[in-house]
Amino acid sequence: MKKTLFFAVALCLAVVMTVSSFSATLCGDVNGDGEVSIADALISLRMLVNEEASSKLDVNRDGTINLLDVLKLLKICTGEVDMPAFSPIDIGGLVAKFDASELSLNDGDKVTMWENTAVGDKFDAIAVSEDCAPTYVKESLIGGKCGVVLDKKSSMYLAGSDVLHYDDFSIFAVVRPDSITASSVGNDIFSKLGSSSPGNHNWYFNINHLYNFNFGWRDTNAAYHDCNAAGCAMQANTDYILGGVKGGTNASLYSNGNLVGKLFAATGSAMQNTDFVYIGANEHVSQSIDGTICEILFYDRALTVEETQEIYMYLSEKWGIEITME
Repeated sequence: MKKTLFFAVALCLAVVMTVSSFSATLCGDVNGDGEVSIADALISLRMLVNEEASSKLDVNRDGTINLLDVLKLLKICTGEVDMPAFSPIDIGGLVAKFDASELSLNDGDKVTMWENTAVGDKFDAIAVSEDCAPTYVKESLIGGKCGVVLDKKSSMYLAGSDVLHYDDFSIFAVVRPDSITASSVGNDIFSKLGSSSPGNHNWYFNINHLYNFNFGWRDTNAAYHDCNAAGCAMQANTDYILGGVKGGTNASLYSNGNLVGKLFAATGSAMQNTDFVYIGANEHVSQSIDGTICEILFYDRALTVEETQEIYMYLSEKWGIEITME
C-alpha cells in the first residue's frame, strides 16, 4: 500500500518536474542543495512513507510533519503559494526576543524599557537607572538600520529573571562594538552573572580581555568553562551576528554563520544564582559592550545545527549582515 501511494503521487509530481526551482530558507530544502524544488517534494514523500522525520519537512511550521507539509511543498514549487515567512518563534523554546525594530521611540530617546516580545509580559528589560539607559537610534551604524546604542555603563535587567536557571540554552545577538576593552569584566552583551555570590555565573556572553567572542558558564564544581574564538579576535566598528549554543557538556560558538569555537566540558550543570539576566552591564560585576545591539534571541535549549542555520539566515536577511555557512 505504501509503495502504491508513493508511486502514484510521484507520478503526479513528475508531471510538473519542469517547474523551475527557487532559492529559499532551509525549511523545505530537504536535500540540502540550497534550493526548494520538486526534488525536495519527492524526497519528502519518500521520507513520510518510510516514517522518517526532519525539521526541514515542517513546511507549515506547525510543529507536526504529515502529508499536508508535502502538499504545501508541492504548491510552493509550482508557485501556487509562497513559502511561509520564518519567525524565531517558529523554533520551540524561545524565552526572550529583544528587537530594536519593534521599539516605538523617537531618534535619540533613552530606552528605559525594552519589551520582550517572545513570551507575553515576562522578562522585559528595564534600565537600572536613567543614567544607565541606552539610546535608541533610527539609523545605526549597522546598515543604517535602527538599533540600541550602549556605552560602558549601560545596564538593563530582565524583570523576574532572577528565578531563571538553565543548563542548556542558545543565545544570538546582532551587535557592532564601537570599542573593545581589554578586560575580563568588560564588553558584556547578555549574561546571567553571579554578583551576590561572585563568580557563580549561570552563563556569560561577551567579548573577553583577549578581544575574543566568549561564551560559557561556571559549573556546580566551581570550574569555569569558556568557549571562545581563540585566534579570531573581534574588531571594533564591525557588524556581527554572534551565537552560542550549549547542550549538556558541549558548547558551540558562531560568528557570522561560521563555527569558530567548540567546547567539551567535564561537567554540564551550570551554577545557579539569584541575579538577574542583564543586557549590557551587570551593574555589580561587569561593564557593558560599547556599541550597538539590534536584536537578541534567547532559547531555553540547545538548538540543532539546522535550527542555528535558520536563525542565521533570518538575522542576516533582516539586518543586512553578510554571513558564511559551511
